[in-house]
Amino acid sequence: LDPAEQGQAFAQAIARPGLREAVSALIREAANDNARKIARDVEVVSELGRQKVDVLADPLPDDTILIVFRDRAPFEPIDGDEFEALVPSESHVQVLEQELRATRTRLRTTVEELETANEELKSSNEEMMSMNEELQSTNEELATVNDELKSKVEELSTANADLRNFF
Repeated sequence: LDPAEQGQAFAQAIARPGLREAVSALIREAANDNARKIARDVEVVSELGRQKVDVLADPLPDDTILIVFRDRAPFEPIDGDEFEALVPSESHVQVLEQELRATRTRLRTTVEELETANEELKSSNEEMMSMNEELQSTNEELATVNDELKSKVEELSTANADLRNFF
């Protein structure tokens, strides 16, 4: 908590009854004296029960105050009959591990599909390059045939002109 920015009102607003006064006083004293302060056996009350704690306030070099709560006594529920028993189920960690395994499996499958698609693209690219080479070769042959035909046309034109001149 940073008393310079938030003030004691912030700490009081978030503290539970029985804890508000102790936190407020600790923050004020720790900030004023720039020294560690402790309030012992503070009783914290909630809608579920009570618990005694030690509250420590430790000024930090960055002008903030670290508030630490240390249990002094076990939690005392107000009325044990009002609570429902927790049914054992998978822990959060087990659920996350299962999701991680499923994600890894999907990732592995996706990578394999990507590698297959990449191989297919490489194969298609090689086929296209081969076709391109064939087309270039065919184009060169056609250019050669075209040159030969031009030569034949010129010869025919010359022969035709000679025949006209002869008659």
